[in-house]
Amino acid sequence: MLVRVYYGRGARVHMTLTYAPHRQDAFDGSTDSTGLLRLRLRAPHVPLHKGHGTATLAVTATSGLYQARARVRLALSALILSVRSVRRQACSQSFSLRVAYLNGALVRLTIRYQGGRPFGIALRANREGIVNTRITMTVAPTRARRETIVIVAHGQRGHAQQTEEARVTQVVPSSCR
Repeated sequence: MLVRVYYGRGARVHMTLTYAPHRQDAFDGSTDSTGLLRLRLRAPHVPLHKGHGTATLAVTATSGLYQARARVRLALSALILSVRSVRRQACSQSFSLRVAYLNGALVRLTIRYQGGRPFGIALRANREGIVNTRITMTVAPTRARRETIVIVAHGQRGHAQQTEEARVTQVVPSSCR
């Protein structure tokens, strides 16, 4: 996770990451000449109940007599699915999919859309636990102005299983209706 803090030049920054029942990690740093501090945090293994959990990141920045505080609640998950619409060409739509899970784990992607049969693909995560793929779908002739596409990622490694779902709603061009 990359944390960026913008504050005054040379400000001292203290961050506390709290997760699990009572576990805390603290990080200290200073902003550079442009007032930016970049800190890459790598969360250690945290037990997740049914693959999900929460963490809290508290940031305090101090510069001279001034001080600012921020608190953010983070959602933790063993499997993360990210969907990005890349481009539409005529009645075809391309999506870029990224799944973060366990390294070497098998990940099944199932894509369902209105008026079409679901289809799926199975991919294996790389050493970092990442699966990157791109799919292209053609919109079937429909009268609907909008179409919802549901993408489900199901990860499995041994007895560990996790499922995440993403929904993408898009406008159907009038030429495809």
